[in-house]
Parts: sequence; C-alpha cells; structure tokens
Amino acid sequence: MKKIAIYGLLFLSSIFSSFAQVTVTGHMSAEVVAPVGIDNTSGMHFGNVAINNGGTRVFIDAGANTRTANGVNEINTEAGTWNRAAFSVSGQNDVAYAITLPSNATTIDDNFGHRITIDNWTSYTASTTNAGSGNKIHYIGANLTVGQQGGIANTGSDFRVTVNYN
Repeated sequence: MKKIAIYGLLFLSSIFSSFAQVTVTGHMSAEVVAPVGIDNTSGMHFGNVAINNGGTRVFIDAGANTRTANGVNEINTEAGTWNRAAFSVSGQNDVAYAITLPSNATTIDDNFGHRITIDNWTSYTASTTNAGSGNKIHYIGANLTVGQQGGIANTGSDFRVTVNYN
C-alpha cells in the first residue's frame, strides 16, 4: 500500500509540474530605413550694409525669402548680395522628421569691441516629410544686429542645424 501511495504521489506531482510551465513562440521584425542626412547647399549672407549711428538690424525671413533692414545705409543692393541659407534633408520616403535650429544667439567678436549678433532663427519648408525623391530643401533665416560701435568687416561664422526622425 505504501508503494501505491508513493507512486500515486509521484504521478500527481509530475502532472502538476507539467502544467506549471507553458511556452509560446513570439514573432519579431524590424524595418531598416535609410538614415536621415543633411547637407548645406547654400550659406546665409546678410548682404553689404553700412551702419547708422543707431545701430543696424537686418532680418532674412526664411519663408518669405525677404530681407528687411533697419538703421542701414545699404551698399551694393544688386540681386544676389544676400540670401537665406539652404539645407537638403535626405532620408526614407514618407517618414517625418524634425529640424532643430540654434537656440542661442551667435556672437562674432573681433576682440576690439566690435560685435555682430545673429539670433531669431527661422526655417521654412513645404513639408517635414520626405516624399517622392526622399529629399527636401529647408531654408534658414535669422536676424543680424550690429551695435552702435560699428561692426567687423567681411566676417562670418558657422551655425548648426540638426535633423532627427520623429
């Protein structure tokens, strides 16, 4: 009788332990898309300006492709002396992305008290989704301020634009 009870307990314990663990198989996949990229196709140029006593402010509107100048005696205003910056964004078709412009002002200083400040960055594009060819052109504008002390002749600086998939 003891043998039957021991065999019965072993049988029951094997039944209960087989129901304590269940395995299922899942599926995983990934779609590898083209990496997002950005190229500078045209730099920003504020044009040739001469300041007045009250300082100078020149604004390039990225969307309207216009230039507004206050406190400026313009020099050589022929076409092509100013332009908004342009960047080409490439990547996967029909995938949304975000562009990040500089969040702070950029100041150019010649170490003689002459400063030029660039701020109020703007951007324009028809869409923030790569469609068709997978490339979009983004235009960048900004505000240039030259103080009363005068400015730096023929100078420039770099600025960063970042692009990421959403």
